[in-house]
Amino acid sequence: MSLGIGYEADQINPVGGTPVEFTATVLGEENEALKQTRGDESKDVLDLLFGVTQVMNRHWVTQLNYSYGSSSGYHTDPYKLLSVLNDQGNLLNHPSADIDNWYAYESRPDSRVRHSLYWANKYHLTEDVIDFSYRYYTDDWGVDSHTLDLRYRYQFAGNMYLEPHLRWYQQTAADFYQLYIAGSTQTTSGSVNLDYASADPRLAEFTGTSFGIKYGIEFNRSSEFNIRVEQYTQTYDANNSSLPALSGLDLAPDLKAMTISVGYSFEF
Repeated sequence: MSLGIGYEADQINPVGGTPVEFTATVLGEENEALKQTRGDESKDVLDLLFGVTQVMNRHWVTQLNYSYGSSSGYHTDPYKLLSVLNDQGNLLNHPSADIDNWYAYESRPDSRVRHSLYWANKYHLTEDVIDFSYRYYTDDWGVDSHTLDLRYRYQFAGNMYLEPHLRWYQQTAADFYQLYIAGSTQTTSGSVNLDYASADPRLAEFTGTSFGIKYGIEFNRSSEFNIRVEQYTQTYDANNSSLPALSGLDLAPDLKAMTISVGYSFEF
């Protein structure tokens, strides 16, 4: 059995000051005309973990962990903005200043509670090893996620191995996630009439898939050389817009990345 506890005391000191949530701003030299900031912010984070690991038989070991996280304080990203659009999909002008292209700083709740359940398994065949895990996550922002991870280590004769890897991740969007602010319904006299809103893609609904392969060679029991190649694809499900002018645009483009890593580990 295992028990873990972690505590963070974060200080947030953004360059230029902490922007007031939903403060109107523009991109350009005239940014100072609408800028509103306040002093530095802070955030406290508490994480707890309780786990049980059990040897089921001489080939199989399994682990079950429950994690709880609670944070309070400043959660907003001080550098992220939302576009304020009219019904035609164009940027609005701010009504209180002679400035085009209205943007607003995002706003997030000042607390977050997280729960996750993690189940991992390692099974040793005659020579090879199967490594499989599943994780379920949920929080009070409305984000729910599922993660499946599978590795199969194929042991060659001698000291070499080949390890294919597959990972699948899917999450729902936060309750306050949106791609933009609708000026006709979500603003009044130059102010945003929402409690929270963010266009951070990390809070969007998306699916991420990784697949790759790793080759390793063990020189002895205390040193190993390996090389890994992996492809990652992230697909967003937030392209729909109620504005006709934006209906044909790719508002949340997919992401693709390839990783190549070379490593050497040793004990001393």
